[in-house]
Amino acid sequence: MDTPHFFAYGIFFVVVTFEMLFSLRRNLKLYQGRDITNNIVLGLFTTLFMLAGKGTFLAPFDIGMTWWTWIVLFLLNDLIIWDRLFRTSRKEREPAKFGITKQVDRQNVPDILFHEFIAMGKDIGKSRLISDGLRFIFGHPGWSYGQAK
Repeated sequence: MDTPHFFAYGIFFVVVTFEMLFSLRRNLKLYQGRDITNNIVLGLFTTLFMLAGKGTFLAPFDIGMTWWTWIVLFLLNDLIIWDRLFRTSRKEREPAKFGITKQVDRQNVPDILFHEFIAMGKDIGKSRLISDGLRFIFGHPGWSYGQAK
């Protein structure tokens, strides 16, 4: 297949192999078997979903792979544009933390995939007002009851 994620798998395996060999050679303990196993299983899930739906669950039509496709997709996916459009942008009070900010202590793939959705569902279930439940879904990350509405 000529889709970009198949190319990414090759790069992923090369980088992980390099990390593993580097770690073992220098006794740095950077490599953990369960992490790579979870990453591989997540990649396989993604591939199976794409093959099962032939990509239609994300894109019901084919826009092709041209130079302008990447520009359009970038603009549609860029958070800055959506923040300005919906006026959700806020001045940062502290430096932004990107990526995984807490250690994921889960060891199986379904927990890794869905633990945040489950936590968000629990928060929504505790909401007394529909508007509060909607803020957990559509509000800024980290929104809680104590914040001004």
